[in-house]
Amino acid sequence: MITTTLAAAMAAQTFTLTILHTNDIHAHVEPTAIRGKTYGGYARAATLIRRYRATDPNPIVLNAGDTFQGTLYYNVYKGLADAHLMNLTGYNAMALGNHEFDDGPAGLLPFAQSTSFPLLCANMDFTGEPFLKNWIKPSTVLTIGGQRIGLIGLMTPDLFEISSPGERLKMIDIDQALSSEVNKLKSQGVNKIIAVTHIGYSTDIALAKRHPDVDVFVGGHSHSLLCETGAIPIANPAGGYPTKVGNTLVVQAWEWNKVLGRLKIVFDAAGNIKSVLDAKPILVDEAVPEDHAVKSAVDAFKKPIDNLGKEVVGETKGGLTRDTGPEMKMGNVIADAMLAYTVRNQTVAAFMNRGGVRSHIEPGPITYGEIIAAQPFGNTLVVLEATGTEIRDMLAVGATKAGTVQVSKGFAYKIGAGGSITSMTLNGNQMVDNAKYRIVVNNFMARGGDGFTSLAEAKGYRVDTGLLDSEALIEYIKKNSPIDTPIEGRVTSSR
Repeated sequence: MITTTLAAAMAAQTFTLTILHTNDIHAHVEPTAIRGKTYGGYARAATLIRRYRATDPNPIVLNAGDTFQGTLYYNVYKGLADAHLMNLTGYNAMALGNHEFDDGPAGLLPFAQSTSFPLLCANMDFTGEPFLKNWIKPSTVLTIGGQRIGLIGLMTPDLFEISSPGERLKMIDIDQALSSEVNKLKSQGVNKIIAVTHIGYSTDIALAKRHPDVDVFVGGHSHSLLCETGAIPIANPAGGYPTKVGNTLVVQAWEWNKVLGRLKIVFDAAGNIKSVLDAKPILVDEAVPEDHAVKSAVDAFKKPIDNLGKEVVGETKGGLTRDTGPEMKMGNVIADAMLAYTVRNQTVAAFMNRGGVRSHIEPGPITYGEIIAAQPFGNTLVVLEATGTEIRDMLAVGATKAGTVQVSKGFAYKIGAGGSITSMTLNGNQMVDNAKYRIVVNNFMARGGDGFTSLAEAKGYRVDTGLLDSEALIEYIKKNSPIDTPIEGRVTSSR
């Protein structure tokens, strides 16, 4: 029988830590509507965070990047609304994501100056960047419940391909950077180490295999929902929560504050994870009340957003119609906007599902509100590699089931008997079945929505840019107004 004294001594040698975490919020300040219900929002997430702060042992609150870009809140406030709401909620640290650099280092500086918590990134050299060199740390140490917790930030290595960090920043080899910070923390006597990363779920797993001294990877970038199958009713999990890699745990919390990650772990005296007490993402749905203080701040930020819906961004003389034939003027403009918005990602063609084009635009001024009505789902743009065969299969699904896929300028295809695709050309050249092409689609198509399974199963390069389809259209119209795209034979049918 264990005596009371012995039990107390054993308990003193362990330490319980609760990690509450979010990632890829993408300026989704308010709840997001999905299938008639709403999920997420800072005010609901704040309620859960404060609830678990009051009940869970030794809580810390982390964010794994991409707070910027995705709704009109970013257009108006450039991250400052998020900074204020995150401060109110009480975050302890945040890893930088690639979208934090979309407006360059100078665009990140006001956010960095406004947060009451450290911003972390170890695998970039900021010494030559005057805007940021004093504001970004490779790692930090938090003292929680009398214990020292080391946090290391990591950025996706393809930052320079997908964002705008400027010429003065330099990437550092990610393994070298992580090893260096781990060794530095261990030399300071820190034996509990968390990597807060914006590198993607699969990369987290690969890195965890090579760096067993890191106890937990709290990730983002891939928008991965991790949970038991069926635990969250509106998406399919990418893996278990947590995903175990040896003695290291990997977690991620989907996107847009739709879930809050909650991981309760016990460390032994040597700083090794002894057990997992509780682990699951908490659905942030309509059953969660909104925190009053955060909701009041959201309401104040919302007023200029509502007014923005009336703002004119361009014009069309002939109107952008949802034509009844296989090709639509509105579809052409949306696809062209998607391609133009991802040109820095080396995309060669854009594809838009016909069902996602929800409204037309009458001749005359074009407002933000009309654009949102045409693309109301808040879909993000996904850049991926697909073979000619996979693209052909996608177009055939559209021709037979989902409605003809709308395509960007320079791409053309013909539909034959039975919905077969008899020709596909890119800039006048026939597509090659076994060649790979870097294309852009919305995230609904990318995950196989409307039956586009060939896109979901495509191997190779894939990144959810976090950029809204509507934002791409807004920028395109601003740059090219007046917009009057004709029907020009991008999609033809002999049926």
